[in-house]
Amino acid sequence: ELMPETADIAKHLAQISDKDGLMPTDAAEAAEASRLFELTMSPGPLSALNPLVNWTAKEEASKNIASSVADAVKVLKGLKPPSPYFGGAKPHYADFALWHSVDLLTLLEASVLSTLGEAFASWYAKIKEDRAVAAYIKSRPKAGTGKVGKMGSLIYATELDGKTK
Repeated sequence: ELMPETADIAKHLAQISDKDGLMPTDAAEAAEASRLFELTMSPGPLSALNPLVNWTAKEEASKNIASSVADAVKVLKGLKPPSPYFGGAKPHYADFALWHSVDLLTLLEASVLSTLGEAFASWYAKIKEDRAVAAYIKSRPKAGTGKVGKMGSLIYATELDGKTK
């Protein structure tokens, strides 16, 4: 079956996963998960973070960090704070997509979690502690090593530790 859209692929994987809660069964919750996922993937401040960090040349990206972080924070502050997850008691697939955007923000600005508030900081930590997410983080290439991102990009050439300006 062809599923060329990221959202369709994510929904399909959530549906076939055995991870409880990944795909909401309640229609309203499923619609909200879809909305949040689209928010992270549709053109806008959140989806712009990935190319800024991974593809854009370091010099060009560095000029846009402050405005990109501010724009993304504005979008995130417009969301209802997670309790404990956006999916409720358990994270749904959109929690993980949104976490990816927030993780990129933490690379660009370490204080972003305090800016977003305690509920966001707690949510971010809970997702990060997920067994599979923690294993991925441990194994992923480190920023600035030349092993991740497009050659010459911000993440390729810079140790992103939240202090990059």
